Amino acid sequence: MTKEEMFNQNINIAYKLSQSYRINYPKEYDDIRQIALMTLWQAILKYDGRGALTTFAYPCIRNAINIYIRNLNKHNNEISLSTPIDKDFEISDTITDEIDYVEEIINEIELDQVREYSKHLPIYGRDKEIWNLYCDGLSQTKIAEKTKYSQSYISRILQNLKKIIAVNYFRKESGWMNQ
Repeated sequence: MTKEEMFNQNINIAYKLSQSYRINYPKEYDDIRQIALMTLWQAILKYDGRGALTTFAYPCIRNAINIYIRNLNKHNNEISLSTPIDKDFEISDTITDEIDYVEEIINEIELDQVREYSKHLPIYGRDKEIWNLYCDGLSQTKIAEKTKYSQSYISRILQNLKKIIAVNYFRKESGWMNQ
């Protein structure tokens, strides 16, 4: 018997298996049927004559369809940048710009101005101490040694303080707060 004849005699296996997915995946039914037919053909090409062809082809077809469905579900559940993480926070908010605008604003302002301006902001306790040490020219590592905090913690505190200062300074200079 030729491979084409074997295919035509066993084509109902592919149709029967693909039909069982029709209810749950009606839009993908044509693709599933094609996958079933192609896998039947591949099974016939690999069939070595031991046992019944249906015993060999049936799991091959079922597995190929399941792999397709798994990939389909995997790609349909992709998230976009506008997917909310929290009520006011999206994935796009976690992507940083290459340009650190806060750092640029801080760099444009004279250090003495920043120090003087920061005195009028609600920065207290540990944050004020860290900020004053930073304004004195100490590196994050030196500040960490002096305050007994980790360097990464000092970095986070300074980033937050720079944002507060830059935003408030920008608001003051632009007259936005006086409107």
